[in-house]
Amino acid sequence: MYKSFSAILKETEEVYQRLERYEQVMRRLKMRLESSVRDFKPGGVKDFDLCIADALEAVLEALDDGLHYPDDYTDRFIKLKIYQLRNQQNAFGERYHGVVLGLGNN
Repeated sequence: MYKSFSAILKETEEVYQRLERYEQVMRRLKMRLESSVRDFKPGGVKDFDLCIADALEAVLEALDDGLHYPDDYTDRFIKLKIYQLRNQQNAFGERYHGVVLGLGNN
């Protein structure tokens, strides 16, 4: 079966649009990861676990923003993981600030 020139052109445009979207996702992900690494201070505000959690969140957000999934389960899974990572980061922040301010031991 032969395709018409217009059909081939349309498919090519769709491929280029998808590639551009993936490149945007990769640029955003690179910026987030670089920011996370810059903020990393051993024993400081941002310890290694929090840095990794931030990087994982960036990856999941990039996947969520840039890709389309054939089923709703994958989308829900990614959103759940983002939610869990944010809760983990918030818990770390509360523990850290509580210790620094003398509000608690954990």
